Amino acid sequence: MSSNTEIDRLRSYSSVFSRSVFSRLIKFGDFSAINRVGLAYDEDLISGKISYANYLDWMYLTLANQYKNEYVLKNALTNKIVSLNKGRNITVFNEFKVGDSIADIATFNGKSCVYEIKTELDSPKRLESQQVSYFRFFQECYLVAPKEMVEDYLPYIDDRMGVLAANSNKGKVTFSRYRKAEHLTDNMDVDVLMRVLWISEYESIVKQYFGALPQVGYYEMYEVCKELLRKIPVDTLSRMVVEIMKKRKRNGLIFDNAQKSLTQICLALNINSRQYLRLCENLNKTITM
Repeated sequence: MSSNTEIDRLRSYSSVFSRSVFSRLIKFGDFSAINRVGLAYDEDLISGKISYANYLDWMYLTLANQYKNEYVLKNALTNKIVSLNKGRNITVFNEFKVGDSIADIATFNGKSCVYEIKTELDSPKRLESQQVSYFRFFQECYLVAPKEMVEDYLPYIDDRMGVLAANSNKGKVTFSRYRKAEHLTDNMDVDVLMRVLWISEYESIVKQYFGALPQVGYYEMYEVCKELLRKIPVDTLSRMVVEIMKKRKRNGLIFDNAQKSLTQICLALNINSRQYLRLCENLNKTITM
């Protein structure tokens, strides 16, 4: 297979692991995107009576070995986070908006933590603005990059930012801590915080700390609450934010998902149990074309 054909094959595999493909698969049982890739590159393989689930695992394994795109790294990192938090006392977010940036993965457990993932296909050009946003909200910030690229990124990141190095061996992606993130307790920016929290959440923090909500009209409440949040010691406010974010209902299926190649899809789509059952039923079907 020529190099151009090989990279096209890997990009086609990568395109399958997307929200749009799996949304159509769950809603309509639409296998067309997977079928097109199978017919184009793996006709011999899919003619061997394998299931869609097995074919997806095979594609994912190939990507993990040869083309560590964003999905592979995000999925592997999410699986790592899940494995370290079997008690489930953690809330995990995919593509978490903070300030002017969207973080790849954010977690809230005993602390708030953000992970910015850079693949072999990325560049450091947006890192400066991303760091500015992250340091105004999160207690710990990590850059995640392939092992062979870590040193290339070091000149572009703040010393407070931790680094996780991703390595792949026989399709298994592992992470080693190259540098521990500094734990920040005085960096919470209330202006950024107010754009992250829901109305009920910032009102809950105000009520919990001050004993009651201010007696003001609906249209004044936002600004008054913001000023009250500024009066809470930053380390206390940070702890309260972690606790309030942990209460957001997130998809517990990331802990129960049996097909580990699809953990990130479950998180990204926030699918419920009924949708997950439908997904599994569809994926267990044998490929017939």
